[in-house]
Amino acid sequence: MVERFGDPFRPLEPECGVIQFNQPLTPSQLQRAGDLIADRPDVELYVYGKASKDLGFLRHFERARRLHLALYDLDDIGGFSFLQGGLAELTFGQTKKEFSLGFVESFPRLKKLFLVGHRKDLQAIRALGDLASLGLSGITLPDLSLL
Repeated sequence: MVERFGDPFRPLEPECGVIQFNQPLTPSQLQRAGDLIADRPDVELYVYGKASKDLGFLRHFERARRLHLALYDLDDIGGFSFLQGGLAELTFGQTKKEFSLGFVESFPRLKKLFLVGHRKDLQAIRALGDLASLGLSGITLPDLSLL
């Protein structure tokens, strides 16, 4: 792929909107990727497939503001703590394991949230006073009183 597309860790073009990976990266690669978006709040980090079973890799992306996770085999979400409450947008795809959504309360500046199948402690979204966009997929509510 390097021969075809060049260095995947080269500086991002101004029009770049997403960086993504779907396989595990080395700590060095993660650091280089984190450096690419450290000063680019407009760039979304999209992590999917078999990239990781935990969110420890987020230690390299502490300044990320837009995060899309599609990691079905995710076992641990403790790595959200590395983001220091700075997320503005989060898409949290379906996972095999059920997680409490209590962690969203640590992102008071969250403006956009999209959840796929996550309903445990859904009331935690009430703490998100800046939330302007909410998407729920695969979640049945008896009514909208939660919102």
